[in-house]
Amino acid sequence: MRWVFLLFAFGLALVSLPGIWTAPGTNWWWRAAHVVAVGWLLLRWRTEYRRGPSQVGWHVLDAAALLVVSLPESAFPAVGLFYGACYWRAVSLSTVRAVGVISAYGALFAVVVLVVESVPPPLAAGPVVGLLASSLLIHLIVATMGRHELSLSTERELLAAVLENLDVGVLATDADGALTVVNDAAHHLHPVPIEPTASNEVAGRYGLFEPDGVTPVRADDLPLTRALRGERVRNREVVMASDAGRRTVFANGRAIVGADGRRLGAVLALHDVTGIKRAEAALQRQATHDPLTDLPNRELLRRWLEHAFAQRQGSPPSALLFVDLDGFKTVNDSLGHATGDTVLQAVARRLLDAVSDRGAVARLGGDEFAVLVEDTDLAGLRQLAEHVLARLSVPLDLGNRHLVVTASVGVATSDGSPSAGDLLRNADLAMYAAKEAGRSRFTFFAPSMHEAVVRRLTLEAGLRQAISQQQLQLAYQPIFNLRTGQVTGVEALARWSDPSLGVIAPSEFIPLAEASGLVVPLGSWVLSQACRQAKTWRTRFPSQPIVVAVNLSVRQVREPHLVEAVAGTLSETSLDPTALVLEITEGTLMDRLDAFRTVQRLRDLGVSIAIDDFGTGYSSLARLRDLPVDLVKIDKSFIDAIDDQGGAPIAAATIALAHSLGLRVVAEGVETEEQVAFLRGQDCDAAQGFLLHRPGNAAVIDQLLALDVHPLPAPRTGRGGSPEPAPHP
Repeated sequence: MRWVFLLFAFGLALVSLPGIWTAPGTNWWWRAAHVVAVGWLLLRWRTEYRRGPSQVGWHVLDAAALLVVSLPESAFPAVGLFYGACYWRAVSLSTVRAVGVISAYGALFAVVVLVVESVPPPLAAGPVVGLLASSLLIHLIVATMGRHELSLSTERELLAAVLENLDVGVLATDADGALTVVNDAAHHLHPVPIEPTASNEVAGRYGLFEPDGVTPVRADDLPLTRALRGERVRNREVVMASDAGRRTVFANGRAIVGADGRRLGAVLALHDVTGIKRAEAALQRQATHDPLTDLPNRELLRRWLEHAFAQRQGSPPSALLFVDLDGFKTVNDSLGHATGDTVLQAVARRLLDAVSDRGAVARLGGDEFAVLVEDTDLAGLRQLAEHVLARLSVPLDLGNRHLVVTASVGVATSDGSPSAGDLLRNADLAMYAAKEAGRSRFTFFAPSMHEAVVRRLTLEAGLRQAISQQQLQLAYQPIFNLRTGQVTGVEALARWSDPSLGVIAPSEFIPLAEASGLVVPLGSWVLSQACRQAKTWRTRFPSQPIVVAVNLSVRQVREPHLVEAVAGTLSETSLDPTALVLEITEGTLMDRLDAFRTVQRLRDLGVSIAIDDFGTGYSSLARLRDLPVDLVKIDKSFIDAIDDQGGAPIAAATIALAHSLGLRVVAEGVETEEQVAFLRGQDCDAAQGFLLHRPGNAAVIDQLLALDVHPLPAPRTGRGGSPEPAPHP
């Protein structure tokens, strides 16, 4: 509609030109002024239509030009009025102002015609009527335009309100790249004032960076610039920096094209993804960092190691220190996990302080840490390991107490490790070697450590199969009554002979079974086989009520269903409970109420309980009276010491005290006649050892029982001349 009235006014203004030239009595200078006025108005129409309302000074010049056009010399005075009204209406977009212009120029025209020129009323009636008619017509047209413009204004207000209430920043430019629209959300994202700026300086002035937050966005890669070129911009990530902080946005934009295909500008939508990016970064950090100590975790360490190995060709070797705290479980169990967490955080800080810029520290989990070092020789590694141990051993102030934390450190280098996983494994193996060597020390990895682990894994797999397929055997070592010389019992001993591995010594596979948990099924199998064999011997040799001793590991005693399992085995084999002796070590009962109760319940079944290897653990002679046991077995180390008199007093005191408490005594590992003589002199009840008989299979024991072999001297007689009864071992 605006175009229609502007073109109409333009046409009428041109039509007024012939009228000024044909009017009689018109001076040449007036004609020239009229032409200049019309030209000025046409020029102003063109510029004002494009730019909008200007300052008041320009309107004064417009009014003068309109006055010239409207004077009576013009053949069409109404044309000037009409043009003026249309002009003001088009420029100001205000109906009130347009009507005001009409009224003002109508009054001016009437004054000029009726007063200044003194034109007789009859002659002026025609122009006045024409003026009134044209004014009425203009009023109707302007009213129609006003209603239309009001509708457009409402739409513009609605559009502006929508833009200002969007959470998405919106920028728009004209065809020349000048910003024409910047909504409130865009200002909030980037409060820097928008000013004309050269394209190559935009990124610097407005702080626009690549996603890394460091590299400025190139001028030709700015989202608005690309959109103006006609590109479709999709999710272009940009970091916007200002005094208010840094924001990360996804920019989406495209060019604005008119109906005729002409490019009118570009529009850009800015989606604030700062919160999402921070959440992603937090999740990424959680995935690669330990939440307690904020150190890199095992996953990030693995990436470091893989990167180091990928770059190691032509680069210096890397080394890894595997740090494991000594006795940390005791800290958690005694002081609580909160204190344990405090200790771990303190250890992390001390490791960072000790390593400084010489390497990177990571927490692998639990009480395990790692230090990755590059370009360090063995001497430097040794010095670093010593420094770490010294720094960790400084007493830790926990407020109400001081705690000394020690660690075992394993050191491995990439020179002896073909892969990142091997380096971590080798350092771990070296750490365990340091623990086995006494803890609070460091050990360098040696290939033999890996070989030992490989053998351990092979043995564990083989032992698991041997137990499940019952490929183990039992050997029985006879126990002799030192008074009668008779075989009164046997100790059941597991033996393993593998087709591919050969004979595996008990000293090798029994610790393996205990460490791997296989000792529970192994012990269950030994108990079942030994009870079944004891029942067989008692049936075949009723005059020799032999007993069988079976070892129970600490782990077996802590099994919740041990008592039920033993009772079930006795019932299944129909063995008299008095024919079974269960041997436990001293440490099994120390400070463990649950183990004490379990052993007491076993005694309630009718079986006998023996303390095995007495003297090597935690027990004392004074505590024997408090233990629920029936038998004491003196460890071989004390028996060996009898020959040089060093262990004789201990053995004698043990035998005497045990007898005073009503306990029987068995000596283990007897290997010399002198030991036998001493033990008999101390009235020891029974003995076993290589001197008396080596362990053998069930057939060997059958022969001993059948032949009634007595390898010891004839028994002593009692006070009345008759042999003393043979006690159970």
